[in-house]
Amino acid sequence: MYCLDALPMAIALYVLSFFHPALTLIGPDSEFPKLTRAEKKQRKEAKKQEKREKKAAKKHGGRGNIPIVQTSFLDMKSEDGQARGTHLGPYAV
Repeated sequence: MYCLDALPMAIALYVLSFFHPALTLIGPDSEFPKLTRAEKKQRKEAKKQEKREKKAAKKHGGRGNIPIVQTSFLDMKSEDGQARGTHLGPYAV
């Protein structure tokens, strides 16, 4: 039973040992792109800068650029300077 479970993987290993994938990768674009040291350093610095910006935004604004909205109607005043008490319903004074 277990030998039949392992048979597909064994066949795959034998095929790979005879026909290596590098045999099919022929031509000018057959190599994987390699980053130079300067490119790696630049990418790393960009990641760090992005992280610093997120941290600064979090420190100064809480959740980024979300504006702070006044949720209490007690502190709000109408245009004529009178306090609005509409949230109190029939008990408004």
